[in-house]
Amino acid sequence: MSGGSWDYFCYKAEEVAGELCQDKSPLRRAFGEHMKLGAQAMHDIEWVDSGDKGKGDERAAIQAVFGDLAEIKEIEVLLTDGRNIIDALKKIGA
Repeated sequence: MSGGSWDYFCYKAEEVAGELCQDKSPLRRAFGEHMKLGAQAMHDIEWVDSGDKGKGDERAAIQAVFGDLAEIKEIEVLLTDGRNIIDALKKIGA
């Protein structure tokens, strides 16, 4: 399979980021710059999911979005997953 596993969403995100970078508002321009990182991460995710890149090849681009907070964000998601599992087990009386 080649590309397209996410309907090439990365290109739309890249386009929107570029438009924001041209805005008069410095905050919007800053967001546009950050969104470019997200668009690159989405590109790499799409290519991995399509089989054009190897599993894990998207990690560096995703980590770039979060910067120094990447590991913390990953741990927060795992903690939430754990809490959801515990809640589900409590509901069934386990």
